[in-house]
Amino acid sequence: MDLTSEFYNVPLHESDRKFTAFTTPMGLYEYNWLPQGLCNSPASFMCMMLSIFGDLNFSSLLCYLDDLLVFAPSEEEALRRLEVVFSRLRANNLKLSQKKCRRLLSEPYSRLLEQVCSVNDSCVQDAFHVTCLPQSAENPSLCATGGMSLSEEEVSSLLSSCGDWDSGLKQRAASLAGHLSQLVPPGLDMFSSLSSADLQSHQRQDPTINRVLHFVERKRRPSRRERDKENQMVLRILKQWDKLTVLDGILYRVRRDPVTKHKRFQFVLPDSLKSQALAGVHDLAGHQGQPRTLSLVRQRFFWYDVEKDVRSYVRNCVRCILSKTPEPAARAPLESITTSAPLELVCIDFWSAEDNNNKSVDVLVITDHFTKLAHAFPCQETAKKVAKKLRDNFFCVYGFPQRLHSDQGANFQSELIAELLELAGVGQSRTSPYHPMGNGGTERFNRTLGGMLRSLPPRSKHKWPR
Repeated sequence: MDLTSEFYNVPLHESDRKFTAFTTPMGLYEYNWLPQGLCNSPASFMCMMLSIFGDLNFSSLLCYLDDLLVFAPSEEEALRRLEVVFSRLRANNLKLSQKKCRRLLSEPYSRLLEQVCSVNDSCVQDAFHVTCLPQSAENPSLCATGGMSLSEEEVSSLLSSCGDWDSGLKQRAASLAGHLSQLVPPGLDMFSSLSSADLQSHQRQDPTINRVLHFVERKRRPSRRERDKENQMVLRILKQWDKLTVLDGILYRVRRDPVTKHKRFQFVLPDSLKSQALAGVHDLAGHQGQPRTLSLVRQRFFWYDVEKDVRSYVRNCVRCILSKTPEPAARAPLESITTSAPLELVCIDFWSAEDNNNKSVDVLVITDHFTKLAHAFPCQETAKKVAKKLRDNFFCVYGFPQRLHSDQGANFQSELIAELLELAGVGQSRTSPYHPMGNGGTERFNRTLGGMLRSLPPRSKHKWPR
């Protein structure tokens, strides 16, 4: 059973309502009843449910949040326990969701499974092994292991409604068993045109897989002398010995899904079916990229050098080449700027600071790349002011550098700056657009300068521009 509007049944203390406030275009609102979404909403609701059903929990029912499961050894006892549960729900003004309630599940699914499996034991049991059964199935060994194909989903939907028309299925047990026996092996839906015998034949005709089957079917590891006679590919597959298994004469590699923890059966793919398998997971799956195609392959198949084959197939796919935007050309690798003498490279940049009137002031930072000597001058971000500061406060004091390095700001790339540097015989270089790492030394000093100014006392901080 499942409750409806479960979280809105617990009144909130008046002093705690302010913590549930939320804003809307019409104003500020607060919850009067416990809403869903608060960090402690589930815990508070569970406390309420335990206060109502705490004495019955684990003895005649199971209670977790808004879900109730009433169990009993007989139908009469179940009705008696349900009457107690309903009376307590009515006393506490709690309502049930009719669509989510299941009543008197006294017909176990195992009885149906026994009748069906008796028709065709081996094939039908394997079919149920890969088919997701309802949660009320008594035999947990028949539950799903994950990775259903389309036909498996259809049969799962059929079995999930067994509780409503069980009698009709009992009359057609042999017919249902016949359909279940024709299920596609797990993960091989793109080989629907091939029967299990065809898949076995392809594996037997592959010399590498045939040798692996020779050892796996006998459940005997090869001796050292036998390994010396086998080729490299056979030995590579035999390294997966603990994960190899044979189902219906077909060789699989069993792996556990890292997310769902379910077992997945990877079909050991022979070379004769590689092109068809790659077409199924790439061409028929929307021509997705290399990572997604590789993920789909690994969910279904196993062979060595799978990454190399998938990468080659996707890169040479004609439809992908014609329809998709080509990958950008590889960018040239960035290299560190190195200098060997003072004034070989001088870097300049602008930085914003606060003056004595609590207004923003622009600061021109000039740094020698080799010696790390830095100067900071209050300066307006205009080409004329920058040229004057460079001439009066740096060039006339230290001399002309070999090269001046800056970003691509308009004040640094103006004609006035270019003429000044040309007359002085100074080269000019610039960073890439929106790439401050190209002028990393100056950017790092800007951070240091900001820390120095923040650490000054208030009186000294306001006097620094002077």
